[in-house]
Amino acid sequence: MKLSKCLVGMMLLTTSASSLAAFDRVTTTSGNITFTAPTYPVTTTITPVANLTSGQVPSYTKIAEIAFSSPQPQRIAYRWGPATGNFQPAANRIGVATIKGNSNTTNQLKVLFDASIVGSTPIADGSTFWMTTDTQVASFRNNITTEVASTVNPDIYTVYIESGVYVP
Repeated sequence: MKLSKCLVGMMLLTTSASSLAAFDRVTTTSGNITFTAPTYPVTTTITPVANLTSGQVPSYTKIAEIAFSSPQPQRIAYRWGPATGNFQPAANRIGVATIKGNSNTTNQLKVLFDASIVGSTPIADGSTFWMTTDTQVASFRNNITTEVASTVNPDIYTVYIESGVYVP
């Protein structure tokens, strides 16, 4: 029996059509691939004021300078470090910090970041904050000051500061 080419073609088409798979409930998903500018480490240096003496210290007395630097301009962020046995930052990490003396923990010093320094703004990070420079900078300075007039006893008071880069 001789089959025509047309008949063979129709049989092949019918056979292949019956084996085609069906696709149901197709969804499309997207994902963002983001390239950000690189960030560079921030170096932080705390330099105590020379020749500090114990006794009566007025409010807002500068007791240390903080210098932040970076190899490239970026938005520098800083705040008090985490709580330790002798260091208790404000809950928001940028308010008043209480430092206990290393030799005698009954000695206490309440300190602030210098609010008169312009160029930085608080940015929320959950329930805490970071102070961030308003623009990209390669260096920035602030001071640590006393909060209120108080009698400071002779001791060593250790302060902790976190620093990094703010990427909006």
